[in-house]
Amino acid sequence: MRLSKGKYIQVTNEELDALEVEANRSVEIQEFVPVDGVDPVYFSKTYYLGPDKSGEKPYRLLAQAMHHEGQAAVAQFVQRGKEELVMVRPVSEDKLMLHILYYADEVRAFDEVPAGKPANDQELALATQLIRQLQRQKWDPSRYHDTYRERVLALIKKKQAGQKIVTPKAPRDHGKVLDLMSALKQSLESGKKRPAASASTRRKKSSSSKASHRRRNAA
Repeated sequence: MRLSKGKYIQVTNEELDALEVEANRSVEIQEFVPVDGVDPVYFSKTYYLGPDKSGEKPYRLLAQAMHHEGQAAVAQFVQRGKEELVMVRPVSEDKLMLHILYYADEVRAFDEVPAGKPANDQELALATQLIRQLQRQKWDPSRYHDTYRERVLALIKKKQAGQKIVTPKAPRDHGKVLDLMSALKQSLESGKKRPAASASTRRKKSSSSKASHRRRNAA
């Protein structure tokens, strides 16, 4: 640590580790907030929480109480040289998740982002129609997959098989301004042609598969 020109204070890794161990001994819950009271913009990472062998009863008790009250716990603890702000959220009466949160000064204020001009009645009606046409009662994550990764894997297989790869030229960007009305109309037309996904055709995942596909850093 530099104090002034030419003067430093040396802090060893051992001293930092000792401070982290001491801080980790206690994870204090600062407050309880409604489960939906934290804006997702503050979410950094998500982990599944499970109890230690000796902590199964307190874990279940906390999960059950928070689930009944619709509350999540906000706490802090030190991890890898940084004091983390976290939210413990009940998923059910016996399951908890931990969200690592950004601090307020790490999130850009929305006021700095241009909002654009308000839409007219015709544009709003088209946008509303598009939302109603594509809306679902519940989000099913298994309906989505990484198509770019699939194309990369297909390319690798072709190269392994000795096939000649012809790279298409990228379309030239003419800098045209997007016509919002035309884009909405195209979206509505493509939505009408798209067949509805049935429950029987959706890919199912086991509980063990879900556990192995935790959400990674998002933000």
